[in-house]
Amino acid sequence: MGTRYMHPAVLDLCEDRTAYAALRAEMAADSGDGDPWGWCMGWWFAIAGTLHDRGETVPAAWHYRPSPFGGVDPDDFNASLIAELDTTSPALVHAGNVLSRYAERCRRAGRDY
Repeated sequence: MGTRYMHPAVLDLCEDRTAYAALRAEMAADSGDGDPWGWCMGWWFAIAGTLHDRGETVPAAWHYRPSPFGGVDPDDFNASLIAELDTTSPALVHAGNVLSRYAERCRRAGRDY
């Protein structure tokens, strides 16, 4: 189940697959508050901010603009989990792309704000 959404061309290294699976498990454990839009945005911003702070390219389709203070809020719990897991950048991009599709589903269902 941990690799269900992975396309081999996107995450073809074992390290990236393992990193994505660990991140996905943390994200799933955090999804029970009944606010799918807030959950999605919280993780998506933490992922984009982490990529930005690493000097990696954040996909343009995400429309991400970092804060003038940096990409990651030092008090952001999601960002601290990403750092603790030492998640690879390809795994973060893949997770962000999944969240991008989920955000669009939330918009279509009227769950955005």
